[in-house]
Amino acid sequence: MSASYTVEGNRLILHDFKDRFDYWTSQEWREQITTLIVDDGVAEIPDGAFEFFKRLREIRLPSLTAIWDHAFQRCRSLTELEIPENVEYIDGEAFLGCTGLRRVILRSAHVGDDRWLPDELKGKVRVERRV
Repeated sequence: MSASYTVEGNRLILHDFKDRFDYWTSQEWREQITTLIVDDGVAEIPDGAFEFFKRLREIRLPSLTAIWDHAFQRCRSLTELEIPENVEYIDGEAFLGCTGLRRVILRSAHVGDDRWLPDELKGKVRVERRV
């Protein structure tokens, strides 16, 4: 399991992500990180990758193809999200427990409007399709 990243204050910049990376579990980052920036070379966010990042408010996902289960589970400070056009798959539990999420800009034509949203968020999140 490996990841290449840089931490700048409360920002985590992800350069490469091969597999689920449990390193975050033992880090204070779950309490500190408010911004996640994913570089173009990262194709997928694996299962459980950023679950319980309690203060995460901003995610920049430029060229992903998939977001797997529990990738952002319980990131309760996340209120808005933009799904890039390259995304082909979002697991139905990728954003489970993201109770603050209210708006999603969906640029992908491959992903249904809200089929990937957990039931607890359906009707609470405004999905804007911009393909």
